[in-house]
Amino acid sequence: SPPRPVKPRPFRPRAAGQGAAPGGGAGAPPALPAGGGAARARPTAGVRALVLSTQPAMLSAHRIYRRLGFLRTPERDWEPVPGLRLMTFRLPLEAVS
Repeated sequence: SPPRPVKPRPFRPRAAGQGAAPGGGAGAPPALPAGGGAARARPTAGVRALVLSTQPAMLSAHRIYRRLGFLRTPERDWEPVPGLRLMTFRLPLEAVS
C-alpha cells in the first residue's frame, strides 16, 4: 500500500526539558527567507536551547547547523511516521552571540 500522507500539525515551540519532539508539535513553521533561521536563533527568557529536526539527506543544512554551533543529538532522533527518519541538532543558547 502507498505511504499515508503526513498530516501537518501546528508549530508549538517548546523550551528544552519540556519533552522530546517525538509525536508532538512537529509541524513546520512558515518558511523563512535565506538566512532567516540564523537570525531567529536568539536567546529568549527561560529558553536554554533550540532543537531542530532535519532529514538525513540534507547534508548542506547539517553543515550550516554545525557552523552556527548546533551539536548533533542522535538520542533525540525520531520518526514522525514510519519510514521518515529525522535527525536532531541542539543549539545551547548561551553559545549564541
